[in-house]
Amino acid sequence: MYLCSVKKQVLIFNLRRVAYWTSVVLLGLAAVVWIGLLVMALASGWVRTVPWLAAVYRYSYVLMGVSLLMAVAGLLGLTALNPDSSFEPVRFAPGKPVRPAPERVARLVEWLGPRRRPCIIYGRDRELSVTLGCSKEGGTPDLPAGRQYPSHDDGSPMELLFQLRCGDLAPLDPDGHYPHSGMLYFFDGGLVLFSEREDNLVSTDPLGDGEKRWRGEAMEFMAADDYPDFFLAHRAVPDAIWADYAEALRQLDHTTRFGQLGGYLHPESEESFERLTDLDSLEILLSDNEEYAYLISPDDLRLRCFSAARLVWS
Repeated sequence: MYLCSVKKQVLIFNLRRVAYWTSVVLLGLAAVVWIGLLVMALASGWVRTVPWLAAVYRYSYVLMGVSLLMAVAGLLGLTALNPDSSFEPVRFAPGKPVRPAPERVARLVEWLGPRRRPCIIYGRDRELSVTLGCSKEGGTPDLPAGRQYPSHDDGSPMELLFQLRCGDLAPLDPDGHYPHSGMLYFFDGGLVLFSEREDNLVSTDPLGDGEKRWRGEAMEFMAADDYPDFFLAHRAVPDAIWADYAEALRQLDHTTRFGQLGGYLHPESEESFERLTDLDSLEILLSDNEEYAYLISPDDLRLRCFSAARLVWS
């Protein structure tokens, strides 16, 4: 018995769908080969007059063998896979898909609805160009001219995890929860730097050896809603399972998370959830794919005191 996260459910579901349609294509190709060979057999006299058709006909037994294997693979795939569009790839026992129970889903929707929190989600877009001062993941930071590059206690340079141009957040944050101008920098080790200026920036190479380095990947943002994690929702509906929770989120039109600013912490396990319950009073400044999060108190966020942020691992 095991539990999969919603993200893993989506992946498994999509893989099953791809495998199913691959089986359909294999059967279709096998049927085309058989029909072609039948036509060639019926018109064998004419086929032998065309050199390339005669060559194909000469190796028809090979084509028959290949098409037979394709047909067998296609039939096995169609038998084993279900193209059902429902959101239910999680299994608690082999061969027994867990289907959402309507009554549990309704109770979860009723409980989750009032607990909606607005947040900003982000993703990486490799098609967007990385320019000076843009929001990006990784690479070398674009620091204000004259700003010293941060380092660890042993003197080694910190690694930039994220660089946010606060102006990108402004259209998605009408209440002014986050700064609407300036730059935010997130480094490993939990350091968060904030600069009120977006001009006079310099791409800073911490090693200073002149080598061409990865410039990072540009980020794009979208407003969304977030809801409590399954481990918390399960306490309100004790008999609920992942499939119920996923279906409840679908009914609430919940956008699948990537990384996010604001919202709820989403630990990967019950153990992580128990360990993070004492952090409920802190807000998420930035969370990345359920792996780690930078947390800050509401007062520090309001005062723009980002140096007080702390890094936790889920």
